[in-house]
Amino acid sequence: MTQTPLNILVAEDTIQHQDSARELLSGHNLDIVGTYKEAIKLLGDNERFYNVVLTDLFLPWSQTPEYPIHNKPDEATEPRAVGYPLAMFALGRGVPNVGIVSMANHHDGAMAATTDDLGNYFSHISDGDNGIDCIGNYPLMQGSQNLWFFNAAENAPYLTIVASYKNRSKNWKAALEVMLGQRRLFTREDSNKLMQNEMDLSWKIENPEDRVVAEKKFIDELWR
Repeated sequence: MTQTPLNILVAEDTIQHQDSARELLSGHNLDIVGTYKEAIKLLGDNERFYNVVLTDLFLPWSQTPEYPIHNKPDEATEPRAVGYPLAMFALGRGVPNVGIVSMANHHDGAMAATTDDLGNYFSHISDGDNGIDCIGNYPLMQGSQNLWFFNAAENAPYLTIVASYKNRSKNWKAALEVMLGQRRLFTREDSNKLMQNEMDLSWKIENPEDRVVAEKKFIDELWR
């Protein structure tokens, strides 16, 4: 079935992850920006409508030394946790699907450590007898507007599968599919199975490229 192209805004300052968005979200109408200022400008344009906004957690305010909040203009180009207010602004502008996709974890500073609190929050939510035992994907708000947080630093497939870990990029497509209900939540049970499979493949398959093929196949069969 052919999917209707969506209008998607991606706010991401890392070139590697921008390239991943262009590749994985091809077929959609993409605007990709690298700063908070650029994203806010596009969202504030009444001539534009976005079906989806995907943003990094940490972005620079601008590409040049200009920062209107206080008298430290050089800080404008330093990444800060503006993904939170950007997501709130997108929701306020009526964007129906908003997702924060981050590789940050608690080792990356105080604001990044708040990502742990999202996981802890969901560990206390009860859904029948099973609870919400998700990992890496957290639906913070669901309804006519949806707000998601995706932690690509956790053991969930929100990074692309390639031979070298340092070359893995954000899996924007997987995040989008979960947001749109085309793929289910990734669970802690899935994560445990994925880790066990990675250990098994490490000694069963010597060639790194062959391991990549096997891992992709395993994830496709596990996570539908």
